[in-house]
Amino acid sequence: FRFGMRQVILPRLDDWHRRELSVAAVLQEFAHLTIDQHLRVAWGRLAQDPRRDASVFLRDGDRLIRRSGYEGGRTATRLRQAIGWLHQLSLLQGGHLTGEGR
Repeated sequence: FRFGMRQVILPRLDDWHRRELSVAAVLQEFAHLTIDQHLRVAWGRLAQDPRRDASVFLRDGDRLIRRSGYEGGRTATRLRQAIGWLHQLSLLQGGHLTGEGR
């Protein structure tokens, strides 16, 4: 249920191109995808440990509700971790995608 370039992002890009959506419509759909993923991760953590609710947004049908403030620095450590995973999976080398990473 989490983002994957091949499984989620690239097919969505093709779909948006085929449907000839405006940039605003694409950004709206992408925002909903991103928030949905955020909620799935937060709910997964909450299921493992009920004291650990990391959600910033709540969703009620098509309505999104901001639950808490967002601190921009929170993503910095995740980016470093994601880049580390890309290196471990041999998808990134020397700051560039490998053949497998493409």
